[in-house]
Amino acid sequence: MKTFKRLLAIGAALTLSAGFAVGCSVETPPDLSADSSVTIEEGKSQLYVFSFAGGYGTEWLSDLARRYEEANADKSFESGKKGIQVIPTNSKSQVSSTVIKNGKEMVYFAEQVDYYGDLKGNNAVADITKAVTGKNPYDAEGVTLESKLYDDQKSYFNINGAYYAYPHYLTSFGFVYDVTLFNERGYFFAQDRVADTSNQQIWMTGQFINTTNRTVKSKGPDGQSGTSDDGLPATYEEFFTLCDYIAMKGDMPMLWTGQYYSGYMTHIINALASEYEGYQQMRMNFTFNGTATNLGKIVNGQFVEDTTDTPITSANAYELKRQAGKYYGLSFVDKLFKQNFVTDNHFSSTYSHLDAQEAFLKNVISGDANNKAVAMLAEGTWWESEAQPVFNELRKNANYQEREYAWMPLPKATASKVGEKSVMYDIMYPLCVVKGGVTDWRYDAAIDFVQFANSQESLEAFNNITGVPKAVKYEMKDTTKMSAFGKSLYTFTKNADIVFPYSNSPLFVSNQTNFSEINGGAWNSKVNPDKTPTVTFHEKKTSAADFFTGMYDYAKAQEIYK
Repeated sequence: MKTFKRLLAIGAALTLSAGFAVGCSVETPPDLSADSSVTIEEGKSQLYVFSFAGGYGTEWLSDLARRYEEANADKSFESGKKGIQVIPTNSKSQVSSTVIKNGKEMVYFAEQVDYYGDLKGNNAVADITKAVTGKNPYDAEGVTLESKLYDDQKSYFNINGAYYAYPHYLTSFGFVYDVTLFNERGYFFAQDRVADTSNQQIWMTGQFINTTNRTVKSKGPDGQSGTSDDGLPATYEEFFTLCDYIAMKGDMPMLWTGQYYSGYMTHIINALASEYEGYQQMRMNFTFNGTATNLGKIVNGQFVEDTTDTPITSANAYELKRQAGKYYGLSFVDKLFKQNFVTDNHFSSTYSHLDAQEAFLKNVISGDANNKAVAMLAEGTWWESEAQPVFNELRKNANYQEREYAWMPLPKATASKVGEKSVMYDIMYPLCVVKGGVTDWRYDAAIDFVQFANSQESLEAFNNITGVPKAVKYEMKDTTKMSAFGKSLYTFTKNADIVFPYSNSPLFVSNQTNFSEINGGAWNSKVNPDKTPTVTFHEKKTSAADFFTGMYDYAKAQEIYK
């Protein structure tokens, strides 16, 4: 690994853009003062903890604080005091080195931050190697926080032999579907299907299960029978057939936020690209080391794959803009935007992600035959936690019955890809850090808290409360407390490869905006510079093929590769 000093010298620091990402952050100045309603318990030591309270809410931290206090009720952290009081600061504002330096908090759970250039580069974070590699008093013998890391995380978070951050939660974009609705309306593909296409409506109906002769579901994207994705669309073609069928039956195939469609749907493109490319090929977008096997170009409006593979280095990493997965992801969303069920709400600046979640959850209980039920939602992994106010409202209705929701494995671009291992792309750079300069008992308490927060007990508690896994390796010992959605996401995650969008490559560290899906830099195209592909498609500026070609032209002209 290159020395950190050299990495910093190569380029300027970066602050990731929050506005592009999930619409969960706000642009108001952060309020990092502890809750004034908290009564300080003078006989205890106080540990101040900050959390970005976006989609995952605040309940998990309240639970973590309570359990930590109970576990250390008889421990003395500082002379003359017994026990500890955890005082949380929950905010929807993003964290930076300046915020941490000026804040009272000792531990920070954040996302969308620049670890190398801002936090470490400006000496805002403490060395937490002791917490990561040392014995964890809250875990089984020999289990360290480091042992739970993926190899990519070890190489990224470890700077010259020391850790200054630890991963937080898992964040990814994809599709959520209403399993109850799919079962009620027969929206699962059948194993045996009608082949005659002379009557479009009969053919369409004949592709799906029904109550009579077509009751066995087809193989899903994993290409196997008897698994959780049976009956789900295995390919892009099947996905759009499903949308047509749902619309024909009078329901809404899919919703997404209009207010944040630029970010949400560009993240969907990226998820589709990752699914096509697979772990090794997608990781090259950050390591710039390997052989690209799926590059191609547009010929007469069609993607044509190269006949030879291309070795990738930092000097020619712009070639990765020609990855087939990126073309197919662009084409999928471009086509999705053109579907006849897409309404003004899908692009309205006043139609928030919360509006879309509410419509997804409420349309199925009205009992009004003219009220379209929403079958699928384009969202992030955190949606269920974020939508808890709607769930709570629905549960007050005596006629409401709990419904089952699940994470939908992404369809494959082509039939030849069916059966390949699924891939998740962790998008939001979530991490946990300790404030730099913290000393004495406060440092020891912060280290201890980080270890407790990432113990097996706390990982499971976070998973149960939010419905989303932490971004480290662990097995849930008890899944009975999880929702149906939480179980589906956990199962999917355990069976998928995870791409973490970072590396310690000098080119990446020095030019993170160029490779980040957060702020759209990874999707810049010469045909519409500084605009996301989704905005470009919605405004009908160009086709997916032209946008794809423009990405390569834009990247090749950048000085960072010279």
